[in-house]
Amino acid sequence: GWSRREWGGSEQGDRCTIGVNAFFPKLWWHDPGFITAGHCGTFGDYSADWFTQPKDGDIFAAEHLNPGFWWGSECPTAGCRYSDSAAVTYDSGVEFAHPASIIRTRAFDGDVNVDDDNQTIDVTGESPWLLSGDNVHKIGVGRGWTIGAIGTTCLDVATPDDEALTFLCQYVVNSLDGAPIACQGDSGAPVFFWHEDIMPTAAMAGILFAGTQAPCAPTYVFSPMSGIRQDLGEFEI
Repeated sequence: GWSRREWGGSEQGDRCTIGVNAFFPKLWWHDPGFITAGHCGTFGDYSADWFTQPKDGDIFAAEHLNPGFWWGSECPTAGCRYSDSAAVTYDSGVEFAHPASIIRTRAFDGDVNVDDDNQTIDVTGESPWLLSGDNVHKIGVGRGWTIGAIGTTCLDVATPDDEALTFLCQYVVNSLDGAPIACQGDSGAPVFFWHEDIMPTAAMAGILFAGTQAPCAPTYVFSPMSGIRQDLGEFEI
C-alpha cells in the first residue's frame, strides 16, 4: 500500500515540499501562492492550516482550498478526489516569483543541495501527455532531484488512511535502477519533464503525494495537473 500519511502533513508537523507557485484568482484578494500535496494540510477542513519554513519556524503561508471527497456515479467508493493537492496562499510580504520556477539542486542523483550557479528551472507549461515509459523528474526536500519512468497510468488509488476513499486516475513512477527516488518530505514535490539541452525549461506533469514504503521508496505516485485543476479550479502557473 501507499505510505502517504507517513510522508508529511500538518497533523504530524512533518516536512513537505512546495510544488509550484501559482495565482488563484477565485480565492481571496491575497491570491499569490503555491500548490502542494493535500495531505500536507487537511482535506475538507477550511480552518487554514499554517505552513512554516523551516519546521517550527515563522509562518509564511496558509491553506485556502483543500476540497473534501465527493461521491456519485463516477466514484466507485464512498468518496473520491482527482488529486492529492491543496492551494496555499502566501502571507503578505512573502516574495513571490512568477512565472513559476522550480528550485534546482546540483545533480539528479538524489542531491538535496541547491545549485548556487543555476538555482531554478523555469516552468513554462504543463504536459497533457503522460505516457508509460516516459522519464520524469522530481525535486523534493526528502530525496532531492531524481529521475524515474512512468509505469502504470491512470490508476485509481485508495487512500492509505481509509480504503473507502479514492484518488481517481493517478500515475505511478518507478526507479530506473531500483534505488529510492522519493523519501519522506517529498510530498508536494513537482513532477516534471525536462532535458538540459533539448528542453531547458520544465513542463509540469503533476504533484507527488505518496511512496510505496517509508521512509524512502523506489516507486511513487503523483497526481496529474489535469486532476489538480479539476479539484482546485482555476489557477495560473
